[in-house]
Amino acid sequence: MENCSAASTFLTDSFELELGTEWCKPPYFSCAVDNRGGGKHFSGESYLCSGALKRLILNLDPLPTNFEEDTLEIFGIQWVTETALVNSSRELFHLFRQQLYNLETLLQSSCDFGKVSTLHCKADNIRQQCVLFLHYVKVFIFRYLKVQNAESHVPVHPYEALEAQLPSLLIDELHGLLLYIGHLSELPSINIGAFVNQNQIKLFPPSWHLLHLHLDIHWLVLEILYMLGEKLKQVVYGHQFMNLASDSLTNVSLFEEYCETLLCDLISLSLNRYDKVRPSESLMSDQCPCLCIKELWVLLIHLLDHRSKWSVSESFWNWLNKLLKTLLEKSSDQRRPSVPVIQSRDPLGFSWWIITHVASFYQFDRHGVPDEMRKVESNWNFVEELLKKSISVQGSILEEQLRMYLHCCLTLCDFWEPNIAIVTILWEYYSKNLNSSFSISWLPFKGLANTMKSPLSMLEMVKTCCCDKQDQDLFKSSSSYTIFLCILAKVVKKAMKSNGLHPWKQVKG
Repeated sequence: MENCSAASTFLTDSFELELGTEWCKPPYFSCAVDNRGGGKHFSGESYLCSGALKRLILNLDPLPTNFEEDTLEIFGIQWVTETALVNSSRELFHLFRQQLYNLETLLQSSCDFGKVSTLHCKADNIRQQCVLFLHYVKVFIFRYLKVQNAESHVPVHPYEALEAQLPSLLIDELHGLLLYIGHLSELPSINIGAFVNQNQIKLFPPSWHLLHLHLDIHWLVLEILYMLGEKLKQVVYGHQFMNLASDSLTNVSLFEEYCETLLCDLISLSLNRYDKVRPSESLMSDQCPCLCIKELWVLLIHLLDHRSKWSVSESFWNWLNKLLKTLLEKSSDQRRPSVPVIQSRDPLGFSWWIITHVASFYQFDRHGVPDEMRKVESNWNFVEELLKKSISVQGSILEEQLRMYLHCCLTLCDFWEPNIAIVTILWEYYSKNLNSSFSISWLPFKGLANTMKSPLSMLEMVKTCCCDKQDQDLFKSSSSYTIFLCILAKVVKKAMKSNGLHPWKQVKG
């Protein structure tokens, strides 16, 4: 079996290299997408398009054609490739933090057009060195780290004794690194635009490089922790740090605590976007300020869902639901201390908005290519509870809010399998509120009053509700009741394709 597995890995690597996949440059986050990528949604150097995510999930060599020489240069110093991380791990991580500090000091320089080229080159060089080091850590774990037999009493070589301590030391160093860089949401506001010189080369300020290096660090640390668990098949304990429950830090606890913190940061960044968006434009606005943040969402979706299938761990939707529930809780005292406090002026609207946007990220496969036929994991259980909260708020719910919620719900009906419970919840609400005007003061009156004038207008309304592609400006063109009818039509149509007339009988009942 081991020979078959080795042959399979070799064939996969060879096949990918035959297809022309470039492995000579480690992947990194970049939103400087050009038109040479054949219509790709992400940069060719990204973790998705380069195949890095797929290699992680399939447990393949992270960079098959890199770090093959006897020595390598990291941070301007020559190191022995097969032993550097064991012999000098603390020194390497110290140099890494020093480079991070150097990049942070570049932010203090005035970034006018005369200096931007020099600053771009300095910042880019620092970032490439740091990214190269973290990729080296991944490759070292995959190729050179040996699983030690803890029960063996045979005398070992001093190097093997050091190597046995490396996993624990990595846990401590990675945790220290995460404490050093802090939260993504705490970074200063960054203009993600670029200068373009006379040769049409994009030049970015140091703040852009710092943001993207932080994104690289956040993702690569998760990769390293995941690879440690896959390689050693056992829990690795850190020696220097304790977690919030005063227990010894492990690769598993650090991975899970860090996932929670990273998702909180991404939610906070999304919240900053949402607070600047009107309900009428919510689904037309981009949730992510940068393409790389969108890529990070997609990477987390794939990694957490893959991990949940092969171990006793939570899926991506469970992680997100848990954090959104804390956002919806009125009392901050009920929140767990490990979860950073996130506050929103409109937690219900924000929850609808972020779930709808994140659900659209499920269409991207492991290469970052949209695949409409790909099986998508739904999150109906949480959405059902969210819908009940949305229509049971004390006092009368605003039509403006209701249209936004139902527009999100209609979009989710496109992404996911049909759900009769959603229709039932909404019908219970509208059956008690049919006398409402369903109008918004600052919009022209549209809806039932205009459609009841003739049988022909009613027929047109039915056609509109049953149309597969809805108007992008549905918020302004239709009342919330009309959007509910669109949801009803879409759910019943999709359900009847697989279950015949039974779904329609359920709805009528």
